[in-house]
Amino acid sequence: MTTGMARQASKMIKLTYNCALEKSAFEYAMQCKDADSGYSSENRYTFPNTALTMDVIARRAPNRWWLEIENTGMDQNADLNKFYAKNGVSHWARMAWDSNKSVGCAAYKCPNFINAICRYESGGTEAEQIYKMGPACRRCTIIGTEKCEEGLCVF
Repeated sequence: MTTGMARQASKMIKLTYNCALEKSAFEYAMQCKDADSGYSSENRYTFPNTALTMDVIARRAPNRWWLEIENTGMDQNADLNKFYAKNGVSHWARMAWDSNKSVGCAAYKCPNFINAICRYESGGTEAEQIYKMGPACRRCTIIGTEKCEEGLCVF
């Protein structure tokens, strides 16, 4: 399926906010490097417009990352939703791993750009399934909870 839509997840965890991840993201953002840090579960976006407010940055960065699946699409039939960097949806995948438990984000105004970074607890690797497809919350018990809110497994 390459319609630009992602199929429903059956055991997607409702993320909690992680202040330690925010702190580490902020520390890297403050270095004003226009390059990835090497942290495997990280998304980074550089905004050239330093006049943007932090509220705008906080909305736009995740939207840009999520747009990868809409713009590129991904065959969720043949490879059972497996991650391959060559598919061009790396930022989206880092947000969509069903093994993610928490997220922390930060942004910093550098002299010539704004660095926006989100870091995720857990995530996955090349050739792993990004998430199990199926009816929402159907597999929450596999990860130790029966609580479901808005289609997400809650601890």
